Amino acid sequence: MYHHPQIGPKFLERFYGDMELTYFSDFRQGTDWLAGGKYPLCFLCRLRRAMEQGLPVSEVSPYHFKEAPGIGSNNGAIVLMNSQPHPNAARVFINWYLSRDGQIAFRQANNTVEDETTTSLREDLPLNVVPEAARRRKDVDYIEISRHDWMEWKPVGDLINAARQKSGK
Repeated sequence: MYHHPQIGPKFLERFYGDMELTYFSDFRQGTDWLAGGKYPLCFLCRLRRAMEQGLPVSEVSPYHFKEAPGIGSNNGAIVLMNSQPHPNAARVFINWYLSRDGQIAFRQANNTVEDETTTSLREDLPLNVVPEAARRRKDVDYIEISRHDWMEWKPVGDLINAARQKSGK
């Protein structure tokens, strides 16, 4: 959200500085509070298991917001190292991995709950191998969130810490 052009640092300053937030150090605690009705909203909760257990919680789709949702590589990133022993073999593999067949194989091999929101930038994959939560929509202008220039977390942490200090939290 820090780098998102429609949200940015101002939102985080207000969110962490002006809102009356309650923090938790265990994801289960936040989910329990939400399911028990102690709090009406939980950021960074892991709700999948709670929903499967029939607890009264649900996720908000990123498509409900006016701001463009983010799209990133999640666990699907691949890197070509310098000085690898067989550079051409690595290139051949990467070309295959990024191909339609390679991305289908990746989706089929990574079909756990944790992987079901991992998206591909390819738009020609069959729907039966792409979980609904990972399907891109053609009518949405996504924000690429896996940009290398956005990977530096220090300014984000500094902003959040300053906002929390200012608010006395």
